[in-house]
Amino acid sequence: MRSWRLLGRSLQTLAGHRGRSLLCVLAVAVGIAAVFVTSALSGGAQDQLLRAMASLGADLLVVRPAEARKLASRKAVQGQVTTLRLEDAAAILQLEDVADAAPAIEGMANVRSDTDAMTAKVIGTTNGFLRIRRFGLERGRFFDDEEARRSRRVAVIGARVEHALFGGQDPVGQTLRIKGVPFEIVGTLQPKGASDDGADSDLYVVVPVSTAQRRVFNVQHLNVIFVGARDARLLSQGEERIRTLLRTRHGLQRKDLPDDFAVQNQQKLLHAQRKTAQTLTLASSALAAVALMIGGAGILALMLLSVRERTPEIGLRVALGATQRAIFLEFLAEAMVLSTAGGVLGVGVGLLGARALSIATGWPTRVATDTALSSMAVAITLGFVFGVLPCRRAARLPPVEALAEE
Repeated sequence: MRSWRLLGRSLQTLAGHRGRSLLCVLAVAVGIAAVFVTSALSGGAQDQLLRAMASLGADLLVVRPAEARKLASRKAVQGQVTTLRLEDAAAILQLEDVADAAPAIEGMANVRSDTDAMTAKVIGTTNGFLRIRRFGLERGRFFDDEEARRSRRVAVIGARVEHALFGGQDPVGQTLRIKGVPFEIVGTLQPKGASDDGADSDLYVVVPVSTAQRRVFNVQHLNVIFVGARDARLLSQGEERIRTLLRTRHGLQRKDLPDDFAVQNQQKLLHAQRKTAQTLTLASSALAAVALMIGGAGILALMLLSVRERTPEIGLRVALGATQRAIFLEFLAEAMVLSTAGGVLGVGVGLLGARALSIATGWPTRVATDTALSSMAVAITLGFVFGVLPCRRAARLPPVEALAEE
């Protein structure tokens, strides 16, 4: 009952100074909103990194052609070096550090069912693609080595392709036309979302690599080789062995000749992404800290002003028997009311801000109960820390001096 009386008295006092109380609440709200948005962005970045690690695996190496502008003397088609071949993938698979290798040729193409059409990413590869890229099958099966060797016109489609072209029907056994060439659908991929390059892997259409080379893209080269290492701890060693092998195979024995390929170590890529996320988190945290300090300074200034204005009242109450503890708790309650109100408003603004930022920029955010609770905890702590000094000053005022202020 006493606590409710204390709260009511604090609200009554603050209501008597609505303007400056509101300014103080807004100052705290800005700081808490900054903390909330920072936490949401940081959590979203961590979630995205974990998804990338789960999707790609820590044992993945990706071999791609070098950029043609860096190798003007090398053979290129549409700005891309064309020296990666199926034989390169087979040679990489023989390395002792390599567990699996999936050659691939990929590109955007028009795909059509009997009723609808769309643009999808067509990937010609082998059945090692499923294992290395950690795809699962939703329906049907994946094509086998024999179908790949014979360049069979079979396809496995992603979830969005299935939904767009076949709706609720089972697409397995139906015909899909890729650039006008008919393919039999033998399976569908489990939904997976964005891949490492930002592309939507649910828009994939996967076919045998030899079929894609001959019937879809009309090329003999590859534009990527996915490599699964035997041991993620030896990924850098595997990367160097692949580089040595391909330089030998491509006739690049002279040290002054640049590589006509690039080996991407996914561990290094994920590490760089983690560093970037940490840097952004630190920068945004610093801004949030500044905003919090401004909010705290607002509470401190308001409470000191309140103590100064109410000095005669404090002196009278002490003279009538009020204890230092009672005076301290009353002023502390006012500080806590201000910070809590600012915290509630800040969490609301932060929630809207995080969602708006995610929609506008595409940045991932994680809005969870613990984010709101931690933000409220920061607000309450802010009120306590910046409210203690004015409260102690009010509680320790000598009654004679306080009454003399009248």
